[in-house]
Parts: sequence; C-alpha cells; structure tokens
Amino acid sequence: FGDSDTVDNQDTLKQWVIGAYDPNDKQCSEKQIGLNTQKVDYHINFQNTGNDTAFTVRVADTLDNHLDISTLQMINASHNYTFDLENKAIMWTFNNILLPDSTTNEPESHGLVEYSISPKAGIALGTEITNSASIYFDFNPPILTNTTLNTIGVEPTDTVMTRIEVLEEDLPVRVYPNPFED
Repeated sequence: FGDSDTVDNQDTLKQWVIGAYDPNDKQCSEKQIGLNTQKVDYHINFQNTGNDTAFTVRVADTLDNHLDISTLQMINASHNYTFDLENKAIMWTFNNILLPDSTTNEPESHGLVEYSISPKAGIALGTEITNSASIYFDFNPPILTNTTLNTIGVEPTDTVMTRIEVLEEDLPVRVYPNPFED
C-alpha cells in the first residue's frame, strides 16, 4: 500500500504440488540397483483421458544403454498386445483395444504394461539409468511419461538437505544494554 514505484516489487512462492496425478506414468521397483545382479521391474500405466474411444494404443519405450536387452522379460499387460523389439526400442501395440474415454467409463479407461530387465555387467558404481516411455492413442501425438532414475550401488536418500546462509547484515540489530539478558 502506498508504494507508487512497483518496478522493484517482487514476490516468490515456492511450494510442493500435492495431489497432482498423471494417469500416464512410468514406475520402477528399485531406486538403487545392486552390483549388476538385480533386475528392475518397470510398470507403465496409461489411461484414455480423451473424449472418444481409443482403437489402437501403442507404448514405446527406448531402453537406456546400461540395460541388458537379453534379460528383458514381460511380466504383465492389461490387454492383448503385439510386441516388437528393434535395437533398444520396445513397442507394445494394443490393436482393437477399444479403450473407452475416462468420462464415459473411468474404470475401463486404464491399461498397463510391466516388464523386468537387468543392468549390463560391469557398470561402475554411481552410474545412473534413466528411462521414460511414449504413449500413443490412435493417431494423436505421444504422451510422454515421467523419467525414472535408478543408480547402480549408491544408497538412495529421501532427505533433502538445504543450506541456509545468514548474512551479518540480515541479523536483527542488537540493543545495548539488553534488559532481557542476565
């Protein structure tokens, strides 16, 4: 109030978004992978949030260079599919899936793909493996999932350390003598 020069006024708000949910996502079973012995399970969820039935859904997943494609194993899928593997690219195609949109039939508008894979042998400690997927509903542009991150042999942490520096000029002015000190 009363400040006529608004050029130097600014405000920053930083907060966590709680409760946001994207039904098209990718999850992994492990954040930390043991020394090249542990398989990682990947789970890709998809949901038709459009406004009409999806006739074909394709899920494309290009594997990280540190994953051993010879260890790839399918675990589960929500619907019948065909499977193609070319180089490091996996493609699941759900033809004639007839996936209803979420406003017409929310429970039936979901689908999933699950698979497991191991890292290549001899990967250095601390190596990061990233992975994401693209989901195509009919002829629409792809929906990109989040990127998963696994680290070879490094302990995961849920703690975020923040360093706060207090400059001397930011400290309150001390008044002497202080009547509150003994």
